Amino acid sequence: MLVGSMMKGNSSIDEDSLWTPQLEKLFIDIMLKEINKGNMADGHFSFDTWKKMLATLNELGKRSFTMTQFKGKFNRMCLLHREFSTLINQTGFGWDAETNTVHALEESWQNYCRSTTTGVLHCASTQDPPNSDEENALEERLIHGGVHVNLESPTQDPVMAILKSDITTRSSKRPSDSSDECPSKSKRELMSSQMNNALQSMAEAAKVRIEASKAKAERYKRYTIDEVSSIIAPTNDFSLGKCINILETMEDVNDEIFMKAIEKFKQDPDDREIFVNMSFARRMVWLDEEEDDDMFFLLMFVENKNNHIPKEPQRTSMLTVGHNVRIRVIADRFQHSTETVNMQFKKIVRAICRLGKFIIRPSQSNEVHPRIANNTKFFPYFKKCIGAIDGTYISAWAPVSKLVSYRNRKATITHNIMCACDFDMKFTFVYTGWEGTANDSRVFLDALQRQENNFPWLPSVVLVLSLWYRVEGDPQVPCYFIFGDSLVDNGNNNQLQSLARSDYMPYGIDFPGGPTGRFSNGKTTVDVIAELLGFDDYIPPYVSASGQDILKGVNYASAAAGIREETGQQLGGRISFSGQVKNYQNTVSQVVNLLGNENSAANYLSKCIYSIGLGSNDYLNNYFMPAFYSTGSQYTPEQYADILINQYNQQLKALYDYGARKMVLFGIGQIGCSPSELAQNSPDGKTCVQRINSANQIFNSRLKSLVNTLNNNLSDARFIYIDSYGIFQDIINSPLTYGFKVTNAGCCGVGRNNGQITCLPMQTPCQNRNEYLFWDAYHPTEAGNAIVAKRAYSAQAASDAYPVDIRRLAQI
Repeated sequence: MLVGSMMKGNSSIDEDSLWTPQLEKLFIDIMLKEINKGNMADGHFSFDTWKKMLATLNELGKRSFTMTQFKGKFNRMCLLHREFSTLINQTGFGWDAETNTVHALEESWQNYCRSTTTGVLHCASTQDPPNSDEENALEERLIHGGVHVNLESPTQDPVMAILKSDITTRSSKRPSDSSDECPSKSKRELMSSQMNNALQSMAEAAKVRIEASKAKAERYKRYTIDEVSSIIAPTNDFSLGKCINILETMEDVNDEIFMKAIEKFKQDPDDREIFVNMSFARRMVWLDEEEDDDMFFLLMFVENKNNHIPKEPQRTSMLTVGHNVRIRVIADRFQHSTETVNMQFKKIVRAICRLGKFIIRPSQSNEVHPRIANNTKFFPYFKKCIGAIDGTYISAWAPVSKLVSYRNRKATITHNIMCACDFDMKFTFVYTGWEGTANDSRVFLDALQRQENNFPWLPSVVLVLSLWYRVEGDPQVPCYFIFGDSLVDNGNNNQLQSLARSDYMPYGIDFPGGPTGRFSNGKTTVDVIAELLGFDDYIPPYVSASGQDILKGVNYASAAAGIREETGQQLGGRISFSGQVKNYQNTVSQVVNLLGNENSAANYLSKCIYSIGLGSNDYLNNYFMPAFYSTGSQYTPEQYADILINQYNQQLKALYDYGARKMVLFGIGQIGCSPSELAQNSPDGKTCVQRINSANQIFNSRLKSLVNTLNNNLSDARFIYIDSYGIFQDIINSPLTYGFKVTNAGCCGVGRNNGQITCLPMQTPCQNRNEYLFWDAYHPTEAGNAIVAKRAYSAQAASDAYPVDIRRLAQI
């Protein structure tokens, strides 16, 4: 539990380590610029302003922060400002800008600690540190209660020097001064003004700290090697001058680390000898650490330096870590209190955790490992395999309130730990922190999706899975059934006499199996969702699914299909939604035969996810195609939406009657923004066709209401709605946020916007496909499909999924 807790609990501290003083100043300057523009008039930034500031910071700072990291930094700085303001205004407290610390008498600290309700701030006085019970409580609060503010740490204190003067000025104002201003300002304007003042103070403080750090570092760097040698005459190669010379060649060493290292080297010659003998990577690990003695001790074990004799506290701790000797036994043997032994043990464990980032890392070699290259059984079949992945359960301690989630299938309290190792049996990745009840595939996918985890993908090398090395894990649901049109068709139209086919190049140019009938360059939305649900392969099309394969699901989607029977008939053969439902009924009969009886089949199917996305062709290839259909002149958009929803309702109930209980209904996207409609109906080729989008919105509104009705009437079923329209609108409004440069033209096509004629056989598509939202005249690229799938699976905005997302639906 300790290791897993630290991985989660220290997330905010690890986040702060990514922010250099220069980056903090840039962060504050960007916010000030937006405030001065009037973009915080109501006391809050809009979502678009947040995205704009994030993009600016990543561009100017050469970073790749996420929105969560960006807002998290803002919240931590606000919290730090509030905590410091509260502390510094206490009677008996003072601020020393030179030493960057708070000073107070012991009595003042005690009074403050009794009066405050947080109990989180460390005391910068002469009192002893907390005992082990208090430390445990503090750690628990840090892990489960939010950000821990430590006023003694300079690295977490970007605003101290200037804020004191700002706080003093504001606190010295007479009540009458503030009351005079209030009538002329609304509450929101006052909030915005206060935030502006605080940010300006932060900006000034960041600037002062950067200048002070540079000036202090410059004083040290004025010493040449000769001058240093005159102070301490070197008698060997471990002189202070030698250490400074090494530090100067290390590009990643900032001024603050540089100064701390020099102070350490001046005090202890042994440190200089160890530092000079280290490899470059190990030097960087040591320079980043605070508990130097423990880190030196552990590094010597890694380096096999047997001549380094550990101190007694380190020896006692290693007995516990390496030999599982109980703390009470060690306390009795070495004549120390259990509190002292426990405290030192925690220090060693934390040092080991920090050292893990150095020990546990992927190999940088791109060569085929000898165990593969020299074995004809594996080479060349597994020449790109880099290692093995598996999970294990490790005993954990958990609070009583969380015991259920940590109790695994064998009734023991554990973590579910995922590990990867190479062919030398060295760990390359360890992912901790998940509860014992967590599914293996869920832990694996979470490790892949979080960029900050640095999963060990190597350049030009991919992880392949075999019978010998494989990732083990079960899907989150037993099966996944798919209904829809060309957006999710994966080959059901290949044998039909139809113009709605894509079983030719360049369709599938980026898909492992080449052209399969998917209307994209690569994966469709449901392909990505299947991966997120933990399936080890894509769901097969109905035309080829057979035998045991149907138990994991079937894809019934057909290009040009619609809710209405006549929809898409001008394109030739297709399977309407009613036809897809009939095919599903045939599949259910096969499932009953495979499982033995109807009750077993019903129980099995009730756990499956059903993805249903139709209606686009009922507008694109029906209502808005007057040359072939009369519905556009017969019905208003409201009447037509009602007719579609009524028929849709009956078809969904037919699925329910045959065992479907967890249904995902995808709304219609922005058809009026597709390259085809822009080419035909947009004056400038960029402005979306509003009359089409308006009709789509009416249908989506009715569909969301249908979800509520079905959930109320069918209590044993769960229906959710995915707002495809809103997700596409978000992408089109902020394309750069998602990595897109072109949103109004297809990557492959002919004519205006590459949308007048869809992608032709053997046509050469664009090269930068990940920068295009649309693949052809109608369908998204794999990059676009992936965004919709990920937000449908795990909603990023409250409107993405209603009432829950697919991830939550799978857990029900």
